[in-house]
Amino acid sequence: MQFSHENLFEIQLQEYPLELRSTFGTSHSSTTKRNNALFIIKINNNFYGFGEIGLPPKKKKCYLADFNDIKYFFNEYCNFLKKEMSIINYQKSKIIKKSLKEWIGDYFPLNINNYFIPIKNYFLKENKLFTIIEILPLILLKVLDQNIYHDFNLNENPEFQYAAKCGIEMSILDVLCKILNLTLFEMIGITKPINKYSFYTVGLNEDINEMVNNTKFGLNKTKYLKFKLDDNVDKSINIIKHCFKEYNNNLNKIKWSIDANASWSPQTALQFLEKLKLEIPSFIPIFYMLEQPFPVELITNNDSEWKKVKEIYEKEGILIFADESISRKESISLMKDYIHGVNIKLEKAGGIRNALLAIDEAKQLNLKIWLGCMVSSRLSCTCSAHLMSLSEIGGDLDGDLLVNESSQLFNNGFEWRTINNDKAQDNNNQQEEEYRIGEIILPEHDGIGCLPKEYLLNSFTK
Repeated sequence: MQFSHENLFEIQLQEYPLELRSTFGTSHSSTTKRNNALFIIKINNNFYGFGEIGLPPKKKKCYLADFNDIKYFFNEYCNFLKKEMSIINYQKSKIIKKSLKEWIGDYFPLNINNYFIPIKNYFLKENKLFTIIEILPLILLKVLDQNIYHDFNLNENPEFQYAAKCGIEMSILDVLCKILNLTLFEMIGITKPINKYSFYTVGLNEDINEMVNNTKFGLNKTKYLKFKLDDNVDKSINIIKHCFKEYNNNLNKIKWSIDANASWSPQTALQFLEKLKLEIPSFIPIFYMLEQPFPVELITNNDSEWKKVKEIYEKEGILIFADESISRKESISLMKDYIHGVNIKLEKAGGIRNALLAIDEAKQLNLKIWLGCMVSSRLSCTCSAHLMSLSEIGGDLDGDLLVNESSQLFNNGFEWRTINNDKAQDNNNQQEEEYRIGEIILPEHDGIGCLPKEYLLNSFTK
């Protein structure tokens, strides 16, 4: 699907099928393939922007969109865009300049909190004039923000709109960065992430040897691992035992986490901790956090029991984070009494701008920030990595490591620091180098920084 306007710009939606390196399982699904969505914007035949959204198997009140939903939303967006472009009096020469207000009216889509200061300084300068090429990304954002969208039954504000808006916004901000020669984090006005680490996720698998092999694979990239478990405590303990044997180095240099994906009861959480302390006591000091042990909708009759779980885990030095229970800014305060932090994902939040608002809300509530991702290519993961400086320790932006290289449509995503690529730091201390394994290194290119493989551009220009 695509929409173009008089050779000025084109925006396209296409399926982005991904073959996974191994079976990726959670407590609610198991997959070997994913069908993500890819957005491509081309402006003036010179500037390209890209956006990707991960589309896990649908789960009620949690994962709300599939490609058909995204396609439906995109069609409505294109219709709104067509109307907007028909009333904009722009000059086809693209040389004549106008003020910001003449181009887009009173609405400035990047006016949120203390972010995007470089862009505000650029666009909101008094008496400054702009070409349509400079302003077009703001027009695309205005159309995205200021219209009411519908589901297949014409109900307003469908749940799947947040994932769709995420992908469109990502592509718009990427192309805007390239027009203005900025990286994404520079445009947002935040610092480049330093000493921020990505965990690698070991998916749940009935074959424990497969999980052990994935543990070995992850340890080649990072000392920070996350394990998907279900509500079977004995099986979970056995998984940790087998995988923990694969790491024999200094335990002070690693942090591992566990993700229950909303499958535990308070009793399961406490039973797991007691058995872990009894059978694998050396795991407790490296147990950084437990993610989403509780149901998606936590506020129930046993919510006081979850407060007790938080207290008991806290005494052991283990943090509890929410993932599926939070999405946008509005949902965070409901969870603050049960957690120490939140997992922010762009698709859940509705894009980069809404993710920044959610991060600010969490910090005001003294909650820690973790940046996560869906199973995706290096495009989406690298986009989220630009926000890593706002996190406590980092997150799990490992989606591209879960995907076969043959499925990847982009090169030049963020790197995982290893001893071999640590030369730029001129650090001769071997122990320090080992400690920094798993630190993310952003690409140097403008925008998100990923470069499309040649056949992607060729397919887009046909």
